[in-house]
Amino acid sequence: MQFRTEIQPLEGCRGTIVHGDPILLLGSCFSDNIGRLLADDLFDVSVNPFGPLYNPVSILHVLRMVENGTGEDRFCSADGYYFTHDAHSRISARTPDDLRQKMERTLGQTRSLIEGGADVIITLGTTRLFSLVADGQPVANCHKQPGYLFTERMLCLGETVDTLEEIVAIVRRLNPEARLILTVSPLRYPGRDPHANTISKSVLHLAEDEIIRRHEGLTYFPAFEIMTDDLRDYRFYADDMRHPSEKGVAYIYEKFSQSFFSEPTMELARQARRLTRRLQHRTDSPRDIASWPEMSVVRSNPQINDAFQRYLSSCSLTPIR
Repeated sequence: MQFRTEIQPLEGCRGTIVHGDPILLLGSCFSDNIGRLLADDLFDVSVNPFGPLYNPVSILHVLRMVENGTGEDRFCSADGYYFTHDAHSRISARTPDDLRQKMERTLGQTRSLIEGGADVIITLGTTRLFSLVADGQPVANCHKQPGYLFTERMLCLGETVDTLEEIVAIVRRLNPEARLILTVSPLRYPGRDPHANTISKSVLHLAEDEIIRRHEGLTYFPAFEIMTDDLRDYRFYADDMRHPSEKGVAYIYEKFSQSFFSEPTMELARQARRLTRRLQHRTDSPRDIASWPEMSVVRSNPQINDAFQRYLSSCSLTPIR
């Protein structure tokens, strides 16, 4: 007897994602989870360059700026740092000029990724939307400012569909051949009203389904269903009972890999992971790392070299040539 519903890998998508081709992830913090594992497997990945963006309107707003090439000076400050209401607090600086330059640099890099053929993976988290009372404009993050500065509402289905439609249009204007993968974050937002979380996730599901029906080259990946129908157990949630645990994320990533990687890509990813895991627990000097047997995967697969050098930088190591 079978006592669980196992979600099977998607059919017809094998080989979509390969090493050396750029990947851009935008959306909720679940994008960070999947993006971290893609980076560990030495894919050429840019993960939430504006920090986590939880609702579709915030994603649309940054993509409009990406297309236009300029940001908006919607800044606030706290504890000696400046932040923008158009991005997560990861985008911060000591002065407004530095923040403006950082934002414009990130906008340019993101545009180059999309124009360069990046696969775009968008994870929607919620329809909950905050806006500034002062100008009525939506914000991507409240940056722990007083609640009275913001209004809060939930996006309706029509708004969500229209927002996704414009997101797809912008990406396709920058790259008509762009492939998009849409998903709904399994992160729970029960808050004071668990029913509101159910409504929010339902709207996101319906909106993504509608957009995928309208456009070629869009794919839905069932991260939400894998978490809630396949794993379906609090053992796979973190201590806060909202975020997926590391084991839960790893299982979802396994299904993602089986859906979008070819067999050679999966084997290369496994070899790359052995190298990055050793780097995470290194005791050797950078000079000694070059002699590791695991380094053979980089020498024999030049398509992962750039991702490897970035990984070294993330570990505060100098590049190895």
